[in-house]
Amino acid sequence: MRRLLRSLGLAAITVVAGACDLREPFPRTNPFDPDAEVEITLLAPDSTHAVGERITVTVQSSMPLPPGPLAITWRSSNPGLLTSLGNGDYLVLNATTTYLPVTVVADFAGTLYSRVVYVGRRVTP
Repeated sequence: MRRLLRSLGLAAITVVAGACDLREPFPRTNPFDPDAEVEITLLAPDSTHAVGERITVTVQSSMPLPPGPLAITWRSSNPGLLTSLGNGDYLVLNATTTYLPVTVVADFAGTLYSRVVYVGRRVTP
């Protein structure tokens, strides 16, 4: 009798577990959710052309980002050439006729996104 009850109990648990759908009924659309399938990229000019030039880097996302200001920390790999002014704005401080790669970085909720901008100046005849 005890064996029969144990078998019935195991069978009931198996039926209940099999009837549960463990998949999520909704897509993960929160870009801050680590399991969300979101692609974030930076849009920026490919290169600069003069000292004193300002460029703007923007965030592009495959899903809508929350409205309002985002907590993004901006920086560059070479602040002596291209320095961050905040909010995705950068200023060319120094440039030569030899274009040098500088990585602009956005720290977005602890995840780093980057893009290379070639910093240099045009030669005028």
